[in-house]
Amino acid sequence: MKKVGLALSSGGAKGIAHIGVLAVLEREGIPVDFIAGTSMGALIGAFYAAGRTAKEIEEVIVGVNRKQMRSFFDFTLSGQGIIRGQRVIEWLKYSINNADFSDLRIPLACVAADIHSGEKVVIEDGPVAEGVRASISIPVLYMPFSWRGRHLVDGGLVDPVPVDVVREMGADYVIAATVTPDKGKQLPREIVTGGIPKKPPGIFRMWRLLRKVRRGEVTDTGAVRADIVIAPLGVRGMRLRPGDRRRVAELVSAGEQAAVKAIPVIRSELGI
Repeated sequence: MKKVGLALSSGGAKGIAHIGVLAVLEREGIPVDFIAGTSMGALIGAFYAAGRTAKEIEEVIVGVNRKQMRSFFDFTLSGQGIIRGQRVIEWLKYSINNADFSDLRIPLACVAADIHSGEKVVIEDGPVAEGVRASISIPVLYMPFSWRGRHLVDGGLVDPVPVDVVREMGADYVIAATVTPDKGKQLPREIVTGGIPKKPPGIFRMWRLLRKVRRGEVTDTGAVRADIVIAPLGVRGMRLRPGDRRRVAELVSAGEQAAVKAIPVIRSELGI
């Protein structure tokens, strides 16, 4: 049987719809052999790869109420971002039992971006919480995450739907779950002389880099290279307050509805 890979897109709170996709795959007995996730997709993918069911992941998300959300805000005056992000790492470690990538039930890859070079960075070893923290590092809001001499930010800037990553992991058949637009911006490459600076860029330099992203060329998100794309409808622009069970349920339901429509095709192409 073909090895199945699942590529989970970036997309902020809208990425909660991925939980609905996972719920349907679970219910229908569709195997998932590899997961690659970007930003919110990395977060949801990490929970699932660690052994959480879709329903359990939904409860974790709902459980992040206003009080807990405020507890994540370890503000910093470093000039590299507003939030340090260490408390997010601590919460992630607690939520997935401090797992390393080698401990996971399903192989996982988290996608981040090198803020200096504009390169895609794929994290597949070491503490899972660090890989997720790097992938969700929204520039300016979070300090760039220092990882092996590189300064990493949100992977959605370079690979919003990591189809190619999950193929490189060994997937023969790729299911892409995406809540991003069909086209995305690619972080422009910046030539760095003399090696990577020792310190991550400050906020003002980060703004300049992001302006380059917005002015950059439009590129494919990667979804077009999947064998099948599950794109939940009605999630664009949805706002989410911490602990809003109703809105979380709406997002999960949107993912479920889209996945149900894809199941007959998936079964046919996998021969199950």
